[in-house]
Amino acid sequence: MSINTYYSFIVFDIIKYKLLETEVIFITEVYDGGASTMDGKEEYDKGLELFYSNDVEKQREALNHFCLAAEKNHDEAMLYAGCILYYGWHGSLQNTSKAFNYFKKAVDCGIDGAKYYLAECYYKGKGVEPNIELAVQLFEEVAALGNPIAAYAANTLSAIYTNGYGNITKDENKAMMYNAQALQANVPGAEIQFLNDFPSQS
Repeated sequence: MSINTYYSFIVFDIIKYKLLETEVIFITEVYDGGASTMDGKEEYDKGLELFYSNDVEKQREALNHFCLAAEKNHDEAMLYAGCILYYGWHGSLQNTSKAFNYFKKAVDCGIDGAKYYLAECYYKGKGVEPNIELAVQLFEEVAALGNPIAAYAANTLSAIYTNGYGNITKDENKAMMYNAQALQANVPGAEIQFLNDFPSQS
């Protein structure tokens, strides 16, 4: 797919969004195939510069650079573009289908952090048909990584195994194991789940 066709789906001339309950209209720059001469890393670095600035308009513009970098096969840019589109950060239009595609590409490129968000898509049916079995498989792979996001995957797994979900049967041992992992990392909600679901252990 060409850059022009690609951006016709995610970048609009005028976007309306709500900020502090006030409707604002802003103009975004629309990139075409000849608008950028930067390579993938340069696009990504520019996206980071804008994303972490204190200027809201620049933060919105970051999505353009992350998407261009992703089209140039920059794997970490795929994760950033996916997250912005998944959550609609900084007034960007939410597009979970595009976000899912970016997460999938990032996972295929070996970005472990994207695996958590891909699991979320399958779990919640965001941008793709729900698939609880695949979601659990991905969450378990993330939980085994031992990095900060692993504890959030563990927290979700604990909730799933506490009551069962779809074809995933209830498993109190797994629920407690994953809850303990989330508790150790102080994941929000993990302590409440522990007190509510495992009172005999408190």
